[in-house]
Order: sequence, then structure tokens, then C-alpha cells
Amino acid sequence: MDSTKNDAPDGKTKGRFCLLASGALIFVGIAILLYLTQFQPHKPRFIIQDARNPNAHIGIYYEKLDVHAIYQHQQITLATALPRTYLDHEEVSVWSPVLYGKDVAISPLVAAGLMEDLQSGCVSLDIKVSGRLKWKLGSSMIGKYQLIANCPAYIPLGNPSKMESAVKYEFVHLCKVKVE
Repeated sequence: MDSTKNDAPDGKTKGRFCLLASGALIFVGIAILLYLTQFQPHKPRFIIQDARNPNAHIGIYYEKLDVHAIYQHQQITLATALPRTYLDHEEVSVWSPVLYGKDVAISPLVAAGLMEDLQSGCVSLDIKVSGRLKWKLGSSMIGKYQLIANCPAYIPLGNPSKMESAVKYEFVHLCKVKVE
């Protein structure tokens, strides 16, 4: 038996191992980068007339949503519940809630401003949607998050003497959406 034989790997074996390890790390890094760019949930987009899921691979489950109107930073309608909804990848949902303000107490200053705007034939409101959502990736539900969407609306009322109980709003801006 040759006692000078060394069992340590030679330079070629070390080089191959380093090359293989480097390749594996690069592959894992690229896989993580692709995952983060493709499967990272994006907050939903709201326009006053619909909700939109911008995610290519993630669904959104709206567990509980309420909508109400705000005038000059004060709530002027009761909260109206929206139905539980699941939006699949890049899907759109249209809700048609009816907002009532008959039994909502508002400050005299806000009431005077609202009456003045009603007499002029148009009202600018913020429509606020708040509630909870979950993300759905494959068959797994991911977390529970608080959703707050604020949607500016301009509502022309036409002739104040012939005011109808139902009015159609005009879109002003995209809604500001926060998911926490």
C-alpha cells in the first residue's frame, strides 16, 4: 500500500464543486426573483363602479366590506354592506350599493354646506370602502388584511326642483387604496 497517496480532493474536483454550487445559488436566486415579481400580491384597484384584481396569479377574497359616503370629512350615509366576493386573477366585480343618509346626524356646518351644494345642482363626495380581504394563491388563503379605499365622486343632480331619489355619479379619479 502506498502511504504517500493523499485522499484529499484534487484541484479539478474542488473547481467542479465550486462551479456546481455557484450554479445552484444562481438558479435559486433567479427562482426567488421570479417568485417575488410574479406572485407578490398587489393591492386591488377600485373605481367607483367596480373593483379589479390586477394580480396575474393571485385571487382576492373580500370577506367583509362596507361602503359609505363622506362629505367634508364627515360620514353622511349609513354603512352599506357589500356581498362577500372572490375575484380570480385579473377579474372585475361590479357592485351596486344603495347609500342612505336619512337617519345620520351631521354637524350644522356640514349640513349647511351640503344644502348649498344640493341647491347648486352638484355634490362632491368621497365614497369610502373598508373591510377585510385575503389573498388566494392556488388553494391556499394567505393572511387577513385591512382594506381601505377612498373614491372621489362628483354627483350632478340636474334641476334641484326636480330632484330624483336616485342619481348617477360621474367618475373623478382612481380610488386611493390601502391594504394593511
